[in-house]
Amino acid sequence: MGLFDRLLGRETRPGGCAAPSWSAFDSAERYERFLDLACRHLRDLGFELVLGDGVVEARRDGQTITCGLQNIAQRCAAMPERAWLAVIREHFASVTAVEHGNRELGALGRDLARARELVKVRVYPDDYADAAEKMLTWPVAPGLLGALCYDLPSTVCGVPVEHLAGWELEADDARAIGLDNLAREPIGRFEAVGTGTGFEFQVLSGESFFTASQLLRLGEIFHLAGPHGLLVAVPHRHALIVYPIVDAKVIHAVPTLAQITAGMHQKGPGSLSSNVYWWRGGALVHVPVAIEARRVAVAPPAEFTALLDELASGRPS
Repeated sequence: MGLFDRLLGRETRPGGCAAPSWSAFDSAERYERFLDLACRHLRDLGFELVLGDGVVEARRDGQTITCGLQNIAQRCAAMPERAWLAVIREHFASVTAVEHGNRELGALGRDLARARELVKVRVYPDDYADAAEKMLTWPVAPGLLGALCYDLPSTVCGVPVEHLAGWELEADDARAIGLDNLAREPIGRFEAVGTGTGFEFQVLSGESFFTASQLLRLGEIFHLAGPHGLLVAVPHRHALIVYPIVDAKVIHAVPTLAQITAGMHQKGPGSLSSNVYWWRGGALVHVPVAIEARRVAVAPPAEFTALLDELASGRPS
């Protein structure tokens, strides 16, 4: 079984599905059993719950925590049901740790020496709930934003924007500290993976929540990029996929990468983006792809079309 098969979970995914698409469950029945177990666990912890689409508001002692369900649902969907309760307990222990850690977080906002050891930059989907208002964020590419986070022992949480004032730092300086710490994050090597369609992709995968965020350092960690750049995808937080562009065959690699990315994005956990991007010199350009049943349609933007024309003609870049 290939790496993409393992990452997509093809060995455990039977057909048929009526659960929410974001959940990765293969049946409505399994999703309902997961949701019931998760809600019962939170109620046992003393929370009152208000369910939304993919989120639950957990209220206790006058405080409300908004908990996203996508990541934990995707993790459980890939496991046997007997393992769900342990995973749910672990997940919500991290979430509720934020509730108890608010005082400590406040102290970090006044102590740059302590904070600079904990902050890292991380990539999030651009619809991440309330991120733009509550966290220090910046656009990375269509569908993606960067954010400054605290990497704490029990959880990863966003750095509130008001902490910058306490540190007396500009946003660019805070991002630079976060990037330096991201560079210290242990990462593995890119693994060459064939797809059976004649294309070979390079995949960086790992358990770290910051694996896909290495996209922000791609020019430093991937050294096979030629003058034409790379196709890039970050389907979820644990995977970064690249394809070096060397000739006009890249136009046929785009739909293959888009299909792989869509499957991994749906499975998760920590789904980021189903988009395909063109990376060159640190800049990311979205290459739109529409997947409909048996048809995959690529709508390259003008600058990517110009590159394809250049490659097809054999003109030097």
